[in-house]
Amino acid sequence: MWSFSVVVLLVSAFSVTQAKKNEVIKVQVCQGNNAPINCGNQAIHIFSATYGRRDKHTCKGPLDITLFWSVDCGATNNALDAVRNDCKGSAACELNANDDRFGDPCWGTPKYLEVHYKCCGKKGRWNQHKCVSANFKDAIDLILNRIQPQCGFFSVVVLLVSAFCVTKSQKNEERDVLLCEGGKQLIKCEHQEINIMSASYGRTDRDVCQWGLDWTVAWLWNVNCHADKVVDVLRGECQDLSECELHANSAEFGDPCFGTKKYLQVKYKCVGQMTPDDTKRERICENQKMSLECPEKRNIDIVWANFGRLKGGHICGDGFFGAFSWYQGCDNANSVAIARAFCQDKEYCTLDANTETFGDECWGTTKYLEVRYRCCPKKGGCD
Repeated sequence: MWSFSVVVLLVSAFSVTQAKKNEVIKVQVCQGNNAPINCGNQAIHIFSATYGRRDKHTCKGPLDITLFWSVDCGATNNALDAVRNDCKGSAACELNANDDRFGDPCWGTPKYLEVHYKCCGKKGRWNQHKCVSANFKDAIDLILNRIQPQCGFFSVVVLLVSAFCVTKSQKNEERDVLLCEGGKQLIKCEHQEINIMSASYGRTDRDVCQWGLDWTVAWLWNVNCHADKVVDVLRGECQDLSECELHANSAEFGDPCFGTKKYLQVKYKCVGQMTPDDTKRERICENQKMSLECPEKRNIDIVWANFGRLKGGHICGDGFFGAFSWYQGCDNANSVAIARAFCQDKEYCTLDANTETFGDECWGTTKYLEVRYRCCPKKGGCD
């Protein structure tokens, strides 16, 4: 069924496409830099985006020592979603290559952002320009405005069905993430929910996440190394949310093979459709402010909250104060009641993540505030 649809789609597209395709443009931005892209009076369409490193030549300075660089490093899904959010449909946008934006898939290796895009006609101008998009709405616009006048009704129906089949299979496809130990990456399902399919932390392959002088000790590595309950940990952290940050470190999953360099592998899907009733999560570090907001005619319902520390030092534990953030199990039982006092049944509220507001259940530990909430109808509430 799928192969037939793809063949029909390709044949139909070939038979009706006479205009020359616009040029695909490649942009590379070195870590810490930014670069504008501009399509004049046309719209930007992002085809691919990767943040990481695939070779030792791009963005190499004259004094750089490349021996220890990883060249199997990329935050592809995260980068593509982020760049599309910033640029798609706009006439101009700025690309920023930094870890805060895309995560750090290979700690210690200088990275770069690589983007492929083209300039396409704005909505309503498909008769002048063609830009094939993975977005189903764009595909329908293309078919109805450009193809129907040339091919007739039957071809349009066949092409619409084929495009729907292909687009649906892409939308629900499994996504793979590989993070070397010490790396982090944001995974995101825009308007959908994350479903963790499988996950492992440890090492089963001697060559993965090996670079530099690792070859001198790699023969000693344990390649039958698996941390326990990795799927359970990630489902507790990410399941049913629209975005979640992954951290590949032993503070999160334990150390199943001390002395062996480890990596995190995750398979996930974007499923369902997020609605205002679905639970959302916000997390901020100590002494920051959190804002919660619901759309019109809906109020905040606090599902759960904690001000303290339930996990290791990878959360709000960077820099000098990282040593004070490894204590786990700091559960502040009053957090839910305090958060509800400030936010329950309101459209908008702010919470201060400090000991003056929530108290101090674990003195000396660097804390963070985490809140899970829903937006419920003002009349009737959530089920």
